[in-house]
Amino acid sequence: MATGTVEASNAPKLTFEELRAALRQVGEERYHHKHPFHLLMHEGKLTRGQLQAWALNRYYYQSIIPIKDAIILSRATDPSFRRVWRKRIVDHDGQDGDDQRNGGILRWIKLAEATGLDRDRVIRAEGILPASRFIGNEYLHLVRTRPFLECVASSLTELFRAT
Repeated sequence: MATGTVEASNAPKLTFEELRAALRQVGEERYHHKHPFHLLMHEGKLTRGQLQAWALNRYYYQSIIPIKDAIILSRATDPSFRRVWRKRIVDHDGQDGDDQRNGGILRWIKLAEATGLDRDRVIRAEGILPASRFIGNEYLHLVRTRPFLECVASSLTELFRAT
């Protein structure tokens, strides 16, 4: 796990495409789809309880994302950036009156319900692991206190999504 501050080096600067390729390589090697737990899940080898625990904790993390994005949005001074960034909140929270864009959070709730969990328990985050709550809180702390560029960079995990 990487920790600390990145030091400036005398290495040549990467082009945009080189940086993108380097980041994608890290994602391919380390993104969560390679984790042994995810491999077991995708192979159908988890118990119902394990799948429920994953869905509950994953929902909690996903519910933090639009809050995190709203904090970043509130710190942005560039109107062009804000117009683009606010789409991320709508993608997660949905949009009133638009059944086609009901948001990723609702899909996570439906997934948790499909495992047999109670909707209200999921929304209340009842029974999540302390580590999940800690990570969510720390993510929000990061985007409140760290430099703006670092906050935006922490949000770019979609670079590693399967395409």
